[in-house]
Amino acid sequence: RASFGLDFGRKLWDPELAFDPKKFTNPQLKITWDEDVANTSCAENSIMVIAHIFDEATPAPTGFLMTKELYTYSPSANAHEYIDLPTDYPIRKLLMRSHQEERTFTQMLAEIKLSEDNDKRVPLDVLGDELFWQIKRTYPEYIENVYMVIGTTDTEFRVTPSEDAVIIGSKTSTVAGLMLIFQNGGLAKGKCETAAETIYMMCKGYIPHGYAAIPFGDPDITENWYDVTKIGSLILRLKAGPSLGSSPTTQVIAQQLRKYAA
Repeated sequence: RASFGLDFGRKLWDPELAFDPKKFTNPQLKITWDEDVANTSCAENSIMVIAHIFDEATPAPTGFLMTKELYTYSPSANAHEYIDLPTDYPIRKLLMRSHQEERTFTQMLAEIKLSEDNDKRVPLDVLGDELFWQIKRTYPEYIENVYMVIGTTDTEFRVTPSEDAVIIGSKTSTVAGLMLIFQNGGLAKGKCETAAETIYMMCKGYIPHGYAAIPFGDPDITENWYDVTKIGSLILRLKAGPSLGSSPTTQVIAQQLRKYAA
């Protein structure tokens, strides 16, 4: 079972930022999924949507957090890509994903530059490894538990952290060897020495799902966020790394503050 949360506020029950359907005409939620990819060996699939709704409380939100995929492309090794970012609403957070199994984040993204009005101001100009170290200082490790059967031959599985991950596991019955290897990009392998067993594992690391997040100011204070409405153009330049693997894809996502009309 997998779950995904779509946040419209800074936290659950945020009275200032929340999605108010009364502000729109016939709002709809569209979900696109592929059951063959999601559950290869599952006989029956199902999907459930749960909404957290203010009941007796009557907040008056002034806006909501709008999260959108802005751009996706297939990078070439050592090549630059120039991406026009929106300047209609303040940006709370920018996320970039250039993910490939058995590749590190810095192998996929070598340079990141953010330019206002043809370099009149450059808020960000870093190497991929520099950004990664800043992320490690800003965000805690992502920690998850994994329970699955590991066989006597190499058993592949995937974990959420894609960088600097550590996996430890314990067996439940047979006193024999257990091997666990993290191979970057969220790919891991395991092998039991004598018999297949359900292994209880804990994994911790960084860059969950291959996404690197750049926050703009204090995430809880709206006045701190990146007000791009005052500039003419905003360009994100990404330089791909030297070792991309096969069929790589890079995505750029922005989380913006969208105010309701007065």
